[in-house]
Amino acid sequence: MARALPKCKICKEEINKNDVSSFIKKSSGYFHVDCESEKGDKEKKTCSFCNGEFESEKDIVKRGSLTVHQSCLEQYHQSSEKVEVKVRVRTCPKCKEKVNPLDVDALDTDTATYHKACYKSIQRQKKNREELLDYIALKYNVEFPTGFMLKQITDYHNKRGYSYKAMLVTLKYMFDVEKVPTKEGVGLGLIPFYFEKAKSYHQKLRKAGNSANNVTINNKTVKIKAVAPVKANRVSRYDLSSM
Repeated sequence: MARALPKCKICKEEINKNDVSSFIKKSSGYFHVDCESEKGDKEKKTCSFCNGEFESEKDIVKRGSLTVHQSCLEQYHQSSEKVEVKVRVRTCPKCKEKVNPLDVDALDTDTATYHKACYKSIQRQKKNREELLDYIALKYNVEFPTGFMLKQITDYHNKRGYSYKAMLVTLKYMFDVEKVPTKEGVGLGLIPFYFEKAKSYHQKLRKAGNSANNVTINNKTVKIKAVAPVKANRVSRYDLSSM
């Protein structure tokens, strides 16, 4: 069995022992060179680009192992000739692809470096899950979904590929369109049964909406804008296959 690679004492990521210039071995353990550099930057409070001092905490921007002025980072992004700055490429926790902390589409958090799109996707999923849990609590008249319900949600999400948004839309279809009554102890077992029905229902709504916005004049289809009437308890049109 291959031995596990040592990890940096600062960032906790693996040390590439084949690249001897990228790490330092001390009595206390292994350290990445740029992690040690970051530690030094914190102590001396200078920009990794211009070596200038920071006038306030608001002007400090963290990018991976670097600490820089906001203005210096903006100039770096706008310049066609990039200043050579040594920074360790990270792995985005969402997509598992490499991400350079200095790239304009990179986003640094306290725990990791993400692609901005990946981070937005994570936040969107988190928001959708919270909305789903709030709706379940409201409809089932509970303070918070039960452990059994949470397990069902996790199974539907991981095993069936249902998004949190799609599950919410399915539940709204069940209760607002089909008028399914809530039953104690049943949990969310009806979601798979109504999922395709909800999907078909919203597809028909979208198709009807698109047809209403197109008028044929002299054998040519013309798109028009129409203001839909406001109705009580109106169900929005969703595409569950894209959620």
